[in-house]
Amino acid sequence: MSKQMKIIILFILIWFGLPIIKNLYDSRVKTIDEAVDLNLDKVHMVEIIYNNQSKVIQDKENITELISFFRKY
Repeated sequence: MSKQMKIIILFILIWFGLPIIKNLYDSRVKTIDEAVDLNLDKVHMVEIIYNNQSKVIQDKENITELISFFRKY
């Protein structure tokens, strides 16, 4: 096999391999912090809905406490 053919095959393998690797990386188990990307500067309100009942948290201190709780898990 010629050197040029080996380079072409290597390029094709990389071309089709990168999306597969990216998909595997994106579908791994993530922490809540990674999945939601919680940034305290941008969060102004948190709403939790459980059993069709809504709980809204707007106090910055309580939001900080909730986010620190999520980061532990």
